Amino acid sequence: MMGASLADALRKTDQFDGRILGAVRSKASADFIASHNICDEIHIVPSHQAALQKLEELSEPALVVIGLPVRSAVEFTSGLANLRHLVTDMSSTRRAIGNAAANVRFVGSHPICGSEDTGPQALRPGLFEKRLCIITPVAHSKSQDIADVETFWRAIGMNIMTMNAEEHDTILAYLSHAPHFISGLMAMWGLSVPVQNAVSKSPVPLTGGGYRDMVRIAGSNPEMWIDILKTNGDQIKTVMQEFHSELGALLAGWDSRSESDWMHWLKEARKRRNKLSGYPEDQ
Repeated sequence: MMGASLADALRKTDQFDGRILGAVRSKASADFIASHNICDEIHIVPSHQAALQKLEELSEPALVVIGLPVRSAVEFTSGLANLRHLVTDMSSTRRAIGNAAANVRFVGSHPICGSEDTGPQALRPGLFEKRLCIITPVAHSKSQDIADVETFWRAIGMNIMTMNAEEHDTILAYLSHAPHFISGLMAMWGLSVPVQNAVSKSPVPLTGGGYRDMVRIAGSNPEMWIDILKTNGDQIKTVMQEFHSELGALLAGWDSRSESDWMHWLKEARKRRNKLSGYPEDQ
């Protein structure tokens, strides 16, 4: 989905006049990409070694963008030490892939614009426009390579922010990774026995818009999320423990809060939601 959407974005920007070469694992993906003219060339590469061989055959300068689940991206990146082309990626965690790129011409990227959908058939026009891309250089990233990667993402409409891998993984644990597991827990908790009985009798789904919003990301690709868990599990666990503590404190004071206390809490929650999401402050 991310790779096809990126190719589509490049097709539509006047700032890009190069060729787009795609590499996928399945014939179904390759057929879809070819039939929709998403890439100039599409190759089926059943293994990392096959993909690397295709990259080594490129004679013209190229930017390699890795769009794989995190652990696959880490494994693939570790084999690129002899590749002369500049490499970036779209992975949701940064420390593991940064370590794998120790001998690679590499500048890390995390465009924050994914979805729960997978495969090139889930292509989303305009996916990257006005969204944030976090750039995470490694210790040996050259200033010109960093500038080139930033220019690349800006060309398709992204805003840029730079931080180191440790800071990235901590912040994303709060704002992306832990919320996914909280969403999953809500989905399992929500289908408790009383709800199951009602669901079996209802002619349409019982969930309101609020519940659907909160469990939406529980429908994301498990393959992607197990990799996020295995490469940022320490940070996710720490953040979940903090959430557990906050929930405990909320429950401990539940019966003693007055109506004005609850009103203050609800207003503060709304205020912080506005600040985090970029919404205007309440007047």
